[in-house]
Amino acid sequence: MDLEIENRIAAILLKEATELKRQAGNEGVHVYLQQPKAVIRGLLLSTLDDPNRKLCTATSMAVAAIAVYEWPESWPDLLLFLLKLIGDQTSMNEGVEKERGCNSTR
Repeated sequence: MDLEIENRIAAILLKEATELKRQAGNEGVHVYLQQPKAVIRGLLLSTLDDPNRKLCTATSMAVAAIAVYEWPESWPDLLLFLLKLIGDQTSMNEGVEKERGCNSTR
């Protein structure tokens, strides 16, 4: 993984950690115990259609590694999300066009 990707992931995780700390101050420490897995899974899924292919590959590998233990019991919506992502040709086409630097319209 290159430095740019690592920095992007670190920034996302830092932002989420800051939000969890704020929530813990408002709602109590139990927030730390309830949300981390869901937060990490959500962050991973949100980067699956990123135009950076290296980031997508790393994210896909992380999702697969977690899914072995979490799906379907603790991550029931994973399959539906992945099927929607695959079926969403608009999202995929936009990612490919961004990767190639295409600005033309059809």
